Amino acid sequence: MFCMKCGQKLADNATFCGNCGTPVTDAAPAAVPAPAEAAPAPAAPAEVVPAVPAAPVEPVPAVEVPAEVAPVAAVPAVEVPAPAVPVAETVPAPAVPVAAVPGAAPAPAPAPAAKGGKKKWLLPVIIGGSSLLLVIIGIVVFFILWNNRITKIDLNEFAKFEYSGYDTVGKAVFEYDYDKLIEKYKKDIRYTKEGKIIYGDDYDADEAFEKILKSSARSGRTVADGLKNGDTVDYEWSNSLVSKLTQYFKVDITELKFTDTVKGLDEAKIVDIFEGLQIEYKGVAPYAYIYSIKSNNQYNIRFRADKLEQLSNGDTITITTSRGDDLTRYLLENFGVLPKAVSTTITVSGLGTYIMNPEEISSDFMAKLQAQADATNNAYLAKDITNNDETLVSTTCVGYYFLKNKTSSNTSTNNQMIFVYKNVVHNTHTYNKKTYSKDNMFLSFCFINNLTVLPDGSSSVDLSSFKMYQGKSIKFSSTTGYRSWYYSGFEDIDSLKNQAVTRYIDRYDYFEKIDMDKINAGGGTAEPTAPSESDAAEPSEGSAKTIEEAIKPEELQKMIDKLKESSVFKDNYVDVKIEISGNNVKYQYYYNKDFDTEQIEKIKTQLENSSLKSQISTLKNTFKSSYGVAAETITFEYYTKSGTLIASISG
Repeated sequence: MFCMKCGQKLADNATFCGNCGTPVTDAAPAAVPAPAEAAPAPAAPAEVVPAVPAAPVEPVPAVEVPAEVAPVAAVPAVEVPAPAVPVAETVPAPAVPVAAVPGAAPAPAPAPAAKGGKKKWLLPVIIGGSSLLLVIIGIVVFFILWNNRITKIDLNEFAKFEYSGYDTVGKAVFEYDYDKLIEKYKKDIRYTKEGKIIYGDDYDADEAFEKILKSSARSGRTVADGLKNGDTVDYEWSNSLVSKLTQYFKVDITELKFTDTVKGLDEAKIVDIFEGLQIEYKGVAPYAYIYSIKSNNQYNIRFRADKLEQLSNGDTITITTSRGDDLTRYLLENFGVLPKAVSTTITVSGLGTYIMNPEEISSDFMAKLQAQADATNNAYLAKDITNNDETLVSTTCVGYYFLKNKTSSNTSTNNQMIFVYKNVVHNTHTYNKKTYSKDNMFLSFCFINNLTVLPDGSSSVDLSSFKMYQGKSIKFSSTTGYRSWYYSGFEDIDSLKNQAVTRYIDRYDYFEKIDMDKINAGGGTAEPTAPSESDAAEPSEGSAKTIEEAIKPEELQKMIDKLKESSVFKDNYVDVKIEISGNNVKYQYYYNKDFDTEQIEKIKTQLENSSLKSQISTLKNTFKSSYGVAAETITFEYYTKSGTLIASISG
């Protein structure tokens, strides 16, 4: 049996369609009475309408036969089964009522189907099954939705800043309570498929989540400094962190930045870091310099000055610290104090000052200087004039030159006082019964450097530091024969000035006070003399025939002493010897140090390329003019301090 509405196949005893709920009528068509044979009647017999096969359409209403048909005798009903019409599923055709025949007996109603065969429990089963199915589907859907739910996590809930330090230099340290976060979200943190693949074998989801969070949001990290109360501090969760968390876990990070306001920083005490500042100067103005800057405070600060050298009294200097812009931070973080000032200005005082003009020298101090200069010059003359044929007649100071440094840099000589002396010596020599007796005049000078005026106005210098110039020799020769005298000095003031002043004019300004009248006054000639042709004749019998015979031992020693007094010797050599054999003279110089092989070769080359050979020629002429005997060979030998020969140059 099938549903008349939806075509659903039905059970034989179904009363409604289990698919669409439509009530079910009897499937068998109603019996239609068979037509009876016509009985004799006075009226014409009525037509009998045969049963019409049912069509697969909706039931149609019965058609009434017009009443004009004459009644007929009742005809027994004949059942004609309705043939089934094939469809997708065979659907029984509904019975079509036959028109009643007037006067005929009504057709008997179809017998109702027996009720005892229908299953009344099917409907509740269907309803219950459907409900159970719906419940199962709901549970599955709920499980799917629950398993794929996204947990919203506010990372800021477990973050905070710890503030320390002092107002204006406070610092914020980021702190995070990972344990509380995991405690709250442990059951709600779940892997995505990708997270499960990467971390699932090694960690639970909450463990992996904490590991990733710690790798980026490290607790205990300073995130800001130089803070003051009321400042705002931010900590932004990095994009890479948020990306990882949402990629590997079923979470949603709701806040991407943690913000807080600075509070609780202490106020600092104000202190004067320059209290007790001590500055030590060295040197003399205007070339004095700062040697050290110290303070007795406890802040371990190093100080610096904007000007360290070329200082004079009255100069102003700005003192700062080596910490620069970091000073405030340093003091606050380490001592909890703020500087009253970050710099201070001082005025230089208490310096000695180099004299830059001789008029700055007091008369008393000038008298002391000249007295010491006199003593220095006299001591030198006493050492230089030792033979019986020479006598010091007089020595007179004729004035001075004063030099001052005009460069901007400090030098070993920032000023120099030069005292000039006129010296008269009497020389006597007898040769071949002829006597030479004459007063000879020469100029000499001694000098002292770096005269200073002290803060109390007095002048200062180490008077024992006077030096005698000995770099140039002047010769006076007897006109009677082979005798000459040598003195360190100059024949006139121009040659002395050239040596003492003019040659340094590019570095020094100078003042002069020379009394030319004293120089030109009587008391010896300023011009050295040379033997005349008659005086230079061949020595008579009994005169010296060799240089060795002509030079007395004391005169030879004097020659050696003069060599040792030169500045060149003092700077480079430790000893010098002169050996004379006949007319052969040998000078032996010993350096003040030893040299390696390479250095020896270098020095040897320099000596061989020097002007020694031209000096040999000059010396030969000197021996000839001084002693009347020509030197055959003159040799210069140079040795290391320990006696290794470096070079030997002869001519």
